[in-house]
Amino acid sequence: MKDVFLFWIQGAGKGTQAKKILETFWDSFSYFEAGNILRAMKSNDNAIWNYIKKIIDKWELVDDELIVTFFDAFLITLDKWQAMLVDWFPRKLGQYYMMMERFKKMKRDYVVIYLDLQEEEAIKRLSGRRICEKCWAVYNIYKDWDLKVCPKCGGKLIIRHDDKPEIIKKRIELFKEETLPVIKEFEKQGIVYKIDASKSPEEVFEEIRWILD
Repeated sequence: MKDVFLFWIQGAGKGTQAKKILETFWDSFSYFEAGNILRAMKSNDNAIWNYIKKIIDKWELVDDELIVTFFDAFLITLDKWQAMLVDWFPRKLGQYYMMMERFKKMKRDYVVIYLDLQEEEAIKRLSGRRICEKCWAVYNIYKDWDLKVCPKCGGKLIIRHDDKPEIIKKRIELFKEETLPVIKEFEKQGIVYKIDASKSPEEVFEEIRWILD
């Protein structure tokens, strides 16, 4: 199994597809998702999280060196036979160049899966997203229009702070400015599989399975 780098524009359903990949190929991949690591830093007061929070609050991307350090720590935990599912890293060209130095030495095979979605559809999906304030289950008003509370636990459905229209646009602009150039660099290697994420989650995953099988 080759390593897989998973990229996506906001609203493309990455969470659903990453979960399906890990459930279907549970014995093949070790999962790296920088966002999970950053969120885990919130568990207690510490200098690293205080630094990260200042950057996140300004809707900027965390410094390349820090994210690559997290990735280096992940590589240490990896068995030689274990493939990686790497979620939205590297996000910037600086991270890409540092990562490529490591991969050239390691001589690992990899592919890139890019979940592509038109900006208008991405904004529609994100602006319609609601989460349960208790169990954090995710719904969408365009699909689950009749829901008033979470059917799983009865919790109130709320709008995530980063799903507000002005923040959605900022997130998409960051993607276009910082992350699309990374995908273009991968495309030069001829290893990028672009998938139309406007299809149903089942159709998208069938394409992913075809790539991975």
